[in-house]
Amino acid sequence: MEYEKKKIETMRNFNFYYINIIKNFYKDIVNYNFSLNEYRILNEINNLRDCTSKKICRNLYLESNFVNRTLRKFQKFNLVKKKLSLLDKRLYYFDLTKEGKNKLKNFNRMSDKKTKEIFSNLDIYDRERLVKDMSSIKMILDVNEKIDLENIFIRDTLMYGDISYLIYIYSLIYIQKYNFPLSFEANIVNSFSNFFKTYDEKSDKIWIVEYNNEIIGFSCIMVNDYKEAELRWFILHPNYRAKELEKLLLTKILEFCYKKGFEKIFTYVSDDLENEIKFYEKIGFKKTEDFKNNPLRKNIKMIKLEMEI
Repeated sequence: MEYEKKKIETMRNFNFYYINIIKNFYKDIVNYNFSLNEYRILNEINNLRDCTSKKICRNLYLESNFVNRTLRKFQKFNLVKKKLSLLDKRLYYFDLTKEGKNKLKNFNRMSDKKTKEIFSNLDIYDRERLVKDMSSIKMILDVNEKIDLENIFIRDTLMYGDISYLIYIYSLIYIQKYNFPLSFEANIVNSFSNFFKTYDEKSDKIWIVEYNNEIIGFSCIMVNDYKEAELRWFILHPNYRAKELEKLLLTKILEFCYKKGFEKIFTYVSDDLENEIKFYEKIGFKKTEDFKNNPLRKNIKMIKLEMEI
């Protein structure tokens, strides 16, 4: 309970700190004609398709009176234009005019200059960490945030520090999501240690999924003594799990197995993890009658699932 209280206090302090940072950041950029919230509205109109005042209020958490007053002000300065919906005569859409786009462009130019000044005082490591953490905050808190597949990078080589971070992601998912005991992490460490000892780059394959330079998942195919392809893991961080990303990673796996001439892939899942079993069945795996003891959890059986390629 005390730990949860401490986390809430940390978040509250960060909120106040970030408000001060934002105010200081924009104090030399925002002029007397327009406030920061008005620039936010201008930016939202630029980003939204079929932009309405209602969408602006919802996305920016602003009062409708303020938004409507600002839109009238923008029209007065010839920054926005409104057009009547062809489907609903009560509905108006807003777009930026040429003057509005130039206004926003100048604002962004000054904002970028300010950002570069901040970056100039940071070393490369802190810059990368700052951008990565900002992306993580947005992804975690924004329920409408969608993964941009263009920012997904899947590599098939191991780098220094990968194994430690993969253990962290694995532990995060299975200890928090499935309420496994903390001792389970020690079993995960042993599992990865055995994997690293037997991993052969010539026959096996690992895929590390990165989003905005942050590892968010991984998967691995290992070939056993019978020249069969075993899918060892198919792990994606809960905050980034999406059908498009699952499909992208699965495609990489199937392409590799097809080129290697494997006719099927198999994997093992604990029989009490119903959601995991359903996930594998959804992407094409089928249960077999083959069971074996779970090496990581006592009194739990493993179900073997197979998928033909």
